[in-house]
Amino acid sequence: MKLKFTATALKDLHRLKEFIAKKNPVAATKYIDRLLKTIRQLLAQPKLGKELEDEPLARQLVASDYIV
Repeated sequence: MKLKFTATALKDLHRLKEFIAKKNPVAATKYIDRLLKTIRQLLAQPKLGKELEDEPLARQLVASDYIV
């Protein structure tokens, strides 16, 4: 299995990290690391999350406060 991040998703992660880092750079790094760790669980458990009706090969996963 392969995880594929869209350019928009990567941009959103970067923007989120920058936003949090304005108040706490260490927390920003930890938060993004935890978010990515949750997403990477799909590599070991590809059926994790909800199957999308219109995209049978894609999954919807709640990671922290975000839907991936």
